[in-house]
Amino acid sequence: MSGMVDMRNKVATLLVGSAMVLGAAPAAANNVCWQPHEVAAAEVRNFQSLLMVGTLQCDAANRFVTADYNRFVQRSRQRIQDNNR
Repeated sequence: MSGMVDMRNKVATLLVGSAMVLGAAPAAANNVCWQPHEVAAAEVRNFQSLLMVGTLQCDAANRFVTADYNRFVQRSRQRIQDNNR
């Protein structure tokens, strides 16, 4: 049971971190150094990185989700590539 609580805490932390990053996007969009499309691309890339780290953490906790993550990447490949430019 302790493992499940720990996993929920990690997922909650991941979601809160994502919300903080996404919440900061409007401020970054107003910055003259970043164009709005660049901010959007960075948000997608950051979210993908968070999912990748979460997958590795789950696997390390014997909660194997790599197959699910890989399916997500396959389904989203074009969108991910479009935002990596």
